[in-house]
Amino acid sequence: MSLMLTCCAMPHRAAIPAAPPARGLGVLPPQAAPRAGCGLYLYVGSAGQALVLAADSSTGTARIMLDGLVAVLPFAGFEGVPRTGFSPRMRYASDAVAVDLDLDMDDRREMTDGAAIERGALRLDRTGGDSIALPVKGVIACVPQPQAKP
Repeated sequence: MSLMLTCCAMPHRAAIPAAPPARGLGVLPPQAAPRAGCGLYLYVGSAGQALVLAADSSTGTARIMLDGLVAVLPFAGFEGVPRTGFSPRMRYASDAVAVDLDLDMDDRREMTDGAAIERGALRLDRTGGDSIALPVKGVIACVPQPQAKP
């Protein structure tokens, strides 16, 4: 009985932060929703999902955590038909790094102003350096457009 009480009286440990998904690529802190347009949020991992990319359609940028610092990458191109502010295949790039996304977007009927990303791939290429590819899942969330008053 005393062992059981001792276990219950032990302080709870704080949640362990998610480990970086790949060498050099880290977990982003929580991101604010865009003020206009749509936001794309991509995660890796099945338990305790780790946010690895957040993009904003209104600014045309994506944020990643690279070597412990947040890198803001400008939009650099797309393929496919854009939906909910983003395309199935997109690129964000700077002189030092490029991120290519290949996303399977699911415009579910029960979702309004957004889409689910059930599966996708994120490929990160460093100029003159490493390349990594990761499976991702995520969501696109859009700021609702004001309705015109009759």
